[in-house]
Amino acid sequence: MKSNTWDAIMYSGMDLTKVGSFLWPDVERDRVGVFAETFHRIRENMRLGGGVRYDRVEMDATGLMRHSP
Repeated sequence: MKSNTWDAIMYSGMDLTKVGSFLWPDVERDRVGVFAETFHRIRENMRLGGGVRYDRVEMDATGLMRHSP
């Protein structure tokens, strides 16, 4: 499982004190993935392979509401 939290603010103006925009305001992402594969010998010199993958991603951007005017 992999988790990330992003929070970035872009400033503008001559002295970079004015908030230009909020980039990924408190965005959280949780990811988990599973992969399995198998091979089957069809002939002496030939194999058939196959696999399956499952990914689950959950994201939360509730921080956007805190930064909105």
